[in-house]
Amino acid sequence: MTRITEAERVFLARAEAVTEKKRTRAAHYEQQLQGLIAERQHGDISKVPHLLKIATKLARTQAAQEAHTEKVNSLRAKQHADRSVIRLCAEANKLAGTDGANFFTKAGKIFQNQQETPDEP
Repeated sequence: MTRITEAERVFLARAEAVTEKKRTRAAHYEQQLQGLIAERQHGDISKVPHLLKIATKLARTQAAQEAHTEKVNSLRAKQHADRSVIRLCAEANKLAGTDGANFFTKAGKIFQNQQETPDEP
């Protein structure tokens, strides 16, 4: 487990706005696509290339939205794990008092470093 970086913090801070923008864009493309499909059903085939273009944009937007959501969820889980370790060390320091505080702080750092190294076969 690695600690969350500053860039990841900034990403998470902007994540909700980006998610909303992607939702709005996808809804816009869906609305356009529905209009073009309705025109196509009335026999207007001149809009078929535009219909395919909008369908492609919609598919790309939805894929980007899914990837964004997956990254946000991953970073939030990572952030939660970081905070849990910090809370655990803080509680241990409170229980240990001044003498044991350095021990538990060092133990927390060791715990984090052990999770950062890959398992050896």
